[in-house]
Amino acid sequence: MWDEWETDLRIYHECPFKSSSKIIAVPISLLITLRRIERMTNNEFLMYCDCEEKEGVIIVNNCHFPRQEVTTASVDVEEPSLKPVVIHRHPRGVHGFSGTDYEYINANHRISLLFVDGKIRKGVITEKMPCGIYMYVPINDDDIIYIFDKIDVDEDLIKQFNENVKVKVYHNIDYKEYYRHL
Repeated sequence: MWDEWETDLRIYHECPFKSSSKIIAVPISLLITLRRIERMTNNEFLMYCDCEEKEGVIIVNNCHFPRQEVTTASVDVEEPSLKPVVIHRHPRGVHGFSGTDYEYINANHRISLLFVDGKIRKGVITEKMPCGIYMYVPINDDDIIYIFDKIDVDEDLIKQFNENVKVKVYHNIDYKEYYRHL
């Protein structure tokens, strides 16, 4: 579990303390709404949510879309989040977190969930271990359950999406014109 090299310094290859497994509960109306939005765009997007923990189950609630500019490969959020949960969409069936996701999205939220192909497929919980280090604890498909609240699209979230999620426009550069002015 650890190596010593003539010092008292313990070098861990992994945390010797294991976290307790968590179940993430997502309202079915949120899933239905995300599926509707998925049909509206081919771009990435993210939303912030609150959560509460009851008897070892983390229940996602009070979600909203912050102002953001999106492309098929990135999200630039214009407002910071104080909420502990982020749900992030990857288009085109990318089922894993990128290095950028880990560095910026996952590192700044306690819980990060990945919405791909109509479902929340995986996630991570940033958890402080008893040994004092922070670790990403994986959330797999089996750790995510859907709870019935109402079987309907949340029209307020659709409206927020339409108002706050804008597609970033890239302008083609006419290089001949650019070099002519140098």
